[in-house]
Amino acid sequence: MRKMRAFGHIAFDGARSRLVARAAAALLLIALTAVSFSCENRHKGKKIDSKQTINKPAVVSTPRHSLLTGTAYSVLGPEVLGPLSGNVELKALRTRGIMKVAAPCGRDGMCMRMNYGAAVGFEVELLRRIANEGFGVKENIVRSDDETADIRAAVGCGAAGGPPDTRASQSGNPLAGPYFYSESSGWLCFEIMRGGKPVADALDRIISHFYNTGTFQQVYRNWFPPETPDAVRRK
Repeated sequence: MRKMRAFGHIAFDGARSRLVARAAAALLLIALTAVSFSCENRHKGKKIDSKQTINKPAVVSTPRHSLLTGTAYSVLGPEVLGPLSGNVELKALRTRGIMKVAAPCGRDGMCMRMNYGAAVGFEVELLRRIANEGFGVKENIVRSDDETADIRAAVGCGAAGGPPDTRASQSGNPLAGPYFYSESSGWLCFEIMRGGKPVADALDRIISHFYNTGTFQQVYRNWFPPETPDAVRRK
């Protein structure tokens, strides 16, 4: 399994030169800042003074039972999702109780099928946390060509060495992310197949929240632990 590391809330290929890594980190900082600013202010319709102090309420998770599975999840509330928490598309997803994700498995560390058919990997665990904690539903990883999916994973949204492009997929569907980058894959985003822009915006908010609370980094380290320095290994 190749070694990788993370900058910002994006997982990165670790076999990069220091100079390229610094440039990528700068791109990530710009991308993360843009996503965070957009998530915080797109619904306000006015500019915010950079010197203005904004007091944010503490994040409160609301216990919720999936209607389909009967499982209790702690769902992120309006403190994270803002006005989107009451959006009709998000309510429809919660009512269905299942978030179907089309993901190409067979990628080491990202999405792999076990002998008994269950999907595992960084992408799978991240999607499980998004489904359970973000939307209050259960995830279901399906074939990458399943047209009934709510979300499609591992969708290219920018070539290696360039900036991410999250305007829309080739099919015209909204994108959320990016959440991963490597020299071989370029930028990867989630494509919203069902629910449109409200679901994409909510997913962006959830990913940003996971990064700010360390959840994203922990999920990443579960599948790509930091490489032990040679000097330590030899002891």
